[in-house]
Amino acid sequence: MAERRIRVPEDKVGFIESMLKTAKGPFELKAQVLGFAAAYGVKYGERLPIVKASSGESIRYSVFVGEKLDTLINMLAITHTGDPKVLGRNDEMEELRATIFEEFANSGLSLLEEKLQGEVKYTQSLLLLMREVQGSGDEVESLVGIF
Repeated sequence: MAERRIRVPEDKVGFIESMLKTAKGPFELKAQVLGFAAAYGVKYGERLPIVKASSGESIRYSVFVGEKLDTLINMLAITHTGDPKVLGRNDEMEELRATIFEEFANSGLSLLEEKLQGEVKYTQSLLLLMREVQGSGDEVESLVGIF
């Protein structure tokens, strides 16, 4: 089978491009945008199926591997399904992992697009969002306060 590509929602292509450093965001690669969005989607959203994928915007899975985002894809799949068999090396499980990631990324993109609407630059706003996610009662924050 050919390498599975990660699909990009057609209606989010412009927003993804705006998240790149070449526009008004902090990310180098579209794969990084999708990884961040998927993590955000898991935290605040639900899986949101891609209604229509962009025909020319899918990303090779090897790009995610190179950026170490395959670990995130695997973690989302096993956490969401609760079944370690989802990590199997067969076409069915690879498809399931990719779909779960794509749907959480789509959810996160929708939430982020709404949250960042009207912002001139995204970097500062994204830092503030991450600070919100961390929260004041977060264990990491408590540990950092010790030092």
